[in-house]
Amino acid sequence: MLSAADCVRTTLGAKRTEEKFQEMITKLNIQPITMPHIHRPPKCFIGNATTATTPDDSYRADFFKVLDTVDMQLKEKFDQGGLRSWRKSS
Repeated sequence: MLSAADCVRTTLGAKRTEEKFQEMITKLNIQPITMPHIHRPPKCFIGNATTATTPDDSYRADFFKVLDTVDMQLKEKFDQGGLRSWRKSS
């Protein structure tokens, strides 16, 4: 079970690159989409933060967020105290 979770985390980590993102778009034959309308708050609230200017930039961030969330949840689930002591004893 733990090795399967590690394998999934490793595989997802390998997909977290610009090349894999572009490969996924090509492989799934995803058609270009329009940029969602984003309301920019006044500069005094956001400082020098930037917003995505192309659909790829916008959805790349979401793609990476999903991979990071799954990785974090798997790590939290399988890196608990009880499982760590069980792993050391076996």
